Amino acid sequence: MLSGFLLLFLLGFCWASAGAAVAVARHEKCSVWTFYFTGSLAAALMSWGWLSFRNLPEFSGLLYMPVLIYIVAAAFLNALGQAVTMYNLSAGGRSIAFAIPQTCFLLPFVFAVFFWGERLSFWSAAGIICIAAAILINGWKKNGDTSFGARRLFIGIAAALIVGLSQLMLVFPSRMVGEEAAAAMAFRVPLLLSFSALFYGVGIFVFHGRLFKGFFNVKVYKWGGCWGIAAIFSYVVLFMALDLMSRHGQSGIVFAVACSVNIVLFALFSGIRMKERLSIQQLCSIVMIVVGIISVKAG
Repeated sequence: MLSGFLLLFLLGFCWASAGAAVAVARHEKCSVWTFYFTGSLAAALMSWGWLSFRNLPEFSGLLYMPVLIYIVAAAFLNALGQAVTMYNLSAGGRSIAFAIPQTCFLLPFVFAVFFWGERLSFWSAAGIICIAAAILINGWKKNGDTSFGARRLFIGIAAALIVGLSQLMLVFPSRMVGEEAAAAMAFRVPLLLSFSALFYGVGIFVFHGRLFKGFFNVKVYKWGGCWGIAAIFSYVVLFMALDLMSRHGQSGIVFAVACSVNIVLFALFSGIRMKERLSIQQLCSIVMIVVGIISVKAG
């Protein structure tokens, strides 16, 4: 399964690239909701344009309800999870409020083991626990996190469950068989990006009261476009990885490994591009993540 793990490392790189665009956009004072909306919309338009140059299956695949329902649910839950995370971040103590939702990969992993009967070895379980612990350790009691109470801990866990459920929705289509399901698979990326743009647009209206907040900032389009390109590659690689790993009964580790690679690469980006000095705590977390990935691979 070397090819599968190579896809997961590539996916982590794509996610880190998207995260880098988000980090720069925030540094440039871009509106987060508007950034995600313009990025998702640009990515959706580009992905639909790309499909127009390919030999497409029949457009009936667009209306194959099982896949369509999962894609819409994934887009909605991801937008909702991001909204809950942003709300939690607004109250301060940002490191741990951001770290807890990053453990969302635990839900598809646990679900795959208990409901799909995917193999759980000692090393795989140890690796997943090591990765989750590293993420939490990296975010604990930094930048005023001492004010992080039980209520905000509950909100952080809720965000992790919502995003984890969104990830689970993306796994289900990869386990489907049949010609109709196969035809629908070609439309997963543009559909997901299109509905993501829709729900982020709704989020702007709901949380800010007007749809065009921050639309006149050129930097939103610049970095939103960069994020959109990274998002397209991310979802293409993600679905390739899910399809491949599902066939080998290892879909549960896809998000865990890719998320880990993303965290390590983004930490390197933060140190090099954003000039952020890595603390001993962060270095230890990176080592734990690397150990966790190796353990999962060994399992």
